[in-house]
Amino acid sequence: MSTLAARLLPALVFCALVPSFARGQGSTASLAGVVRDEQNLVVPGASVTMAGVENTFSRMVTT
Repeated sequence: MSTLAARLLPALVFCALVPSFARGQGSTASLAGVVRDEQNLVVPGASVTMAGVENTFSRMVTT
């Protein structure tokens, strides 16, 4: 392998791998809103459960 190729190969591998690491998603989120009933009245003390699309996590809170 030539000297130029030996120098370029690690740089090319690095450039190929960096985008795959950069695509990661954040680990935080926020959700805001008001729980209302059929008469459009605020429901105090309502339990709200938020679940992941693949059901890998869930979080329940009380308003």
